[in-house]
Amino acid sequence: MTRKLALNPKVSYLLGIYSANRKTMQPIGLQTKNSELLERFIKTAMDELGVEPNKILIEEGSASFYNSKIKKLFDRALERRTKTFKYLNAYSGSYIAGLFDCAGGFDRKGMFIRNLDAHDALLLENLEIHIKQQGAKSYVMNENSLVKLIKPYSTTLVELHK
Repeated sequence: MTRKLALNPKVSYLLGIYSANRKTMQPIGLQTKNSELLERFIKTAMDELGVEPNKILIEEGSASFYNSKIKKLFDRALERRTKTFKYLNAYSGSYIAGLFDCAGGFDRKGMFIRNLDAHDALLLENLEIHIKQQGAKSYVMNENSLVKLIKPYSTTLVELHK
């Protein structure tokens, strides 16, 4: 029997990273040029999830680890995400910040999150953050609402929002 994932804002952030990357990466991990984001991922995995440092695979621009128990806990938590992250608080802000830090950005059309799945799109709509799908990008219609929610938790928002 799998126990429940002990959520806090830091674990919620990792869950957002996992949600953004689970289709492209088999292990739990991320690929990024942002060294601060990599360091945060590694530190949180060790401190909050108890991942041993020697179990984290670190290469240039990526960090990941294999742990079937944590993966199962993350998958179960994602099944409940629309209920778990239904309020505008640190938990949902951290989760969405993790999504944005991995798959978000800005272009001439505005702020977007790439490859947003239907569950995360519903979660954003429930939080009154409206999106418009254009190809693989989901553009945020009310950017100020999203920025306000994720700014305290995002690693990349400040450097992208210039």
